[in-house]
Amino acid sequence: MGRLLTVLGLVGVIVGLAAAALLLKFAPPSVAVWAAVPALLVGGIGSGFVISPNVTMTLRDVPVRMAGAAGGALQTGQRLGGAVGTAALPGTYYLALASSGDDYRLAVAASVGVGIVAICAALGISLIEWRTDRGATAAPCPPEVAHSHCHATHI
Repeated sequence: MGRLLTVLGLVGVIVGLAAAALLLKFAPPSVAVWAAVPALLVGGIGSGFVISPNVTMTLRDVPVRMAGAAGGALQTGQRLGGAVGTAALPGTYYLALASSGDDYRLAVAASVGVGIVAICAALGISLIEWRTDRGATAAPCPPEVAHSHCHATHI
């Protein structure tokens, strides 16, 4: 169920961000921001569908004795991804702004478009993982994870 939530959530994020980018680009300036609010709400709800199941699925097969190290590695990956996104999206914005003669609407659309491309990549990986999980059969839990999530699914 977790992979399905992740896939549906990523689709929601893509739809919400794409709709917001189009509205910010083409809606009249006086209403563009308010018109984008419902689209951003859809994207935010989709993001909520992704975060919790993704953490659970990432750490579900980690032996209990390695839980701290695995959680630290996950947090490091999240921080690295956040830093790259924080650099790439504003960088795209300012590059588009400079090359378009200060067309702010185009710059916002281009920046959000780069984010959508990255989320599409995540969706592709999620679809592959979902198909892999659907075809896999559950193996018995090894003794070192007897009190973990894995064990709970085999009771």
